[in-house]
Amino acid sequence: MSAEVLQQIEGLLPSLSAEEKKRLRARLEADLGAVTPAARRSLRGIFKDKVPSDVDVDAALKEVREEWLGEVEDIADGRPPR
Repeated sequence: MSAEVLQQIEGLLPSLSAEEKKRLRARLEADLGAVTPAARRSLRGIFKDKVPSDVDVDAALKEVREEWLGEVEDIADGRPPR
């Protein structure tokens, strides 16, 4: 489908009644249900050997979260983030 056709469809959406939108939604969901989704893969398996074993992931995440919290507090107090 071209981007132009998609824009035309999106342009028509506001003119549809609630019932027409429900029918369209049902049709789209039926079409999407026919597509077989890709099999899910565990993220642990995907990244298993990508992070060096000496890295403490929990500690790194804690450090990042603390930095974010500080930046959010700065913004809330009207200061520029660190």
